[in-house]
Amino acid sequence: HSQNLNEQNKEFNDLINELKQLSKDGNILHYVDDLNNTFSKMTQLVYQNEKTYLLSIYYETAFRDDDNDMDQTEYKRFLNRIDQKFRQKFKRLGPFEKLSR
Repeated sequence: HSQNLNEQNKEFNDLINELKQLSKDGNILHYVDDLNNTFSKMTQLVYQNEKTYLLSIYYETAFRDDDNDMDQTEYKRFLNRIDQKFRQKFKRLGPFEKLSR
């Protein structure tokens, strides 16, 4: 779902840029403002969707045992479950030891 929303976001952003180029008069600016508003809401929706996705996998992997802390094994399990784009972002943040401080 997240990838489709991101693709739609990009297409929507392209549309907004094209409309801005076409808007020589003030009438179309109202529509561009409405589109910008809708685009902002879509961006928030994508963000919330991704956040929910990551949190659900975090809870599934971190709370499999009796403690509430995520250990290195659970972190590896978490990384293996998430999409590649998120995995790369987490790996850029550093190793488990650095993140768990």
